[in-house]
Amino acid sequence: MDPGFSDVAFNPEELQEVKRLAAHRPTGHKARSLVLLVHGIGHTDDGRRIAEHLTAMAQARDAVLAARFDGLANAVHVDFRSFDWQHAVHVQLRSVENTLQSVTPPNVELMREFINHRLIDVMLYLMHHRDTLLRAVQRGLNSTYLDWLTEQTDRDPDFDVDAVDVMIYAHSLGSVLVYDLLSEPDALH
Repeated sequence: MDPGFSDVAFNPEELQEVKRLAAHRPTGHKARSLVLLVHGIGHTDDGRRIAEHLTAMAQARDAVLAARFDGLANAVHVDFRSFDWQHAVHVQLRSVENTLQSVTPPNVELMREFINHRLIDVMLYLMHHRDTLLRAVQRGLNSTYLDWLTEQTDRDPDFDVDAVDVMIYAHSLGSVLVYDLLSEPDALH
């Protein structure tokens, strides 16, 4: 267990409410939640960094449940999933990336890396490719959620789809894109 979680303070009323709700679940029934992680700018290393972050989040979940929620670890199930929206955008907009490669200074490796793999996403968002980024995130969220639901119903034919809590955890530009999608239902033209 991560010792950092031993000092995590929880509101006593909220903790009691969680315990009360968990006590009213039928035996063997787990609360099902899905957290969809939307990454921000920067190189994703073909999903390796995303996988590391998902593993860290799952470990944090387990540590918090073990440290603060006596006996609830078996009553709660939280899955973490993510997708790489950036790769889809960069493949679709290969000409922009090729142009950027040709104009960034090759002899200043750190600057080139920063511009080509971090700033490019911000530039695409601020320029006329915002819809492309939004579509990539929308497709990623939808397909990841549907894949997860399919896994659950394949495992358990009685799986209650309506009892699932879905949360989105977004970072950096990913949070801006998710905000745009959620606050502007007609954001995509």
